Amino acid sequence: MKIDRMVIILGAAPFAAILVALIVASRVNFDYKPAAIEAEITSVSVGDIKIKEREPFYAKNITSPIQISKTAKKGFPDTALATVAPQPKSDEPELKISMILINNFKKMAIINGIVLSEGDMIGKDKVLKIEKERVSIRSFKGEKWIKLSQ
Repeated sequence: MKIDRMVIILGAAPFAAILVALIVASRVNFDYKPAAIEAEITSVSVGDIKIKEREPFYAKNITSPIQISKTAKKGFPDTALATVAPQPKSDEPELKISMILINNFKKMAIINGIVLSEGDMIGKDKVLKIEKERVSIRSFKGEKWIKLSQ
């Protein structure tokens, strides 16, 4: 008989504890009153937010802060430097690979000092594939392979 009484007590104890907790919780006042700043922040609704379109700013009457006199141009050549100096071969910067790292989970290459993975963009070019000694790049001119620099 004694064992049956303990089983009944242990079985009923959790229910009794829950019942006591519910009675206590119903008697306690849990009204939360937020601080003034909290009430102000939480009272904002989506309808209160107004998005203003950006308007272009036009600067007028801008003058150079550096005053160059007309006499300062004496002794300068008549031809522009752009016509005398050699022009770059293309608008694209040269892509140089300094390191390629490949493990079981990830392939990475350092191109022009930037760490890139497959699918990343460098400027307007996209890294398509990274191999042990080379990287495939797609630009607007097409796909090309760049070899690892020695």
